[in-house]
Amino acid sequence: MEEIRDVVDIGVTPDGEETLKLLTEEKGWFNQQQAAARFALALALKEKPEFKPLKNARTKWAARNIASEEDGLVDAVKIVYPDIQTPYKLLEFLIDRGLSIIQEENDHDPHISLEQILDDFVETDQQ
Repeated sequence: MEEIRDVVDIGVTPDGEETLKLLTEEKGWFNQQQAAARFALALALKEKPEFKPLKNARTKWAARNIASEEDGLVDAVKIVYPDIQTPYKLLEFLIDRGLSIIQEENDHDPHISLEQILDDFVETDQQ
């Protein structure tokens, strides 16, 4: 039986990289891109999209700098995706999906605030 290998680094797509710059440099919502990535991950995790490994991600961080067994984030993701065998590939995908959600919101309204994105996040949950 072939061993399924997970990534040791988290990558970001070129579009995701642009959104990270938007969140940290242009809008200044986050001091660090890792914090913005974790926020994006949370948005995507709520949506629970179908997992599709990224093909064009460029290495950005060591996987354990984003999430680890010790901080509980990997375990939380495994609750939502119980059959996942590559949790860090999933985290990479979720970060990208969350960044896409944020970029779509910003494209719709360039003056959108972080508070509005959070309000949309909560309202979607209550519907």
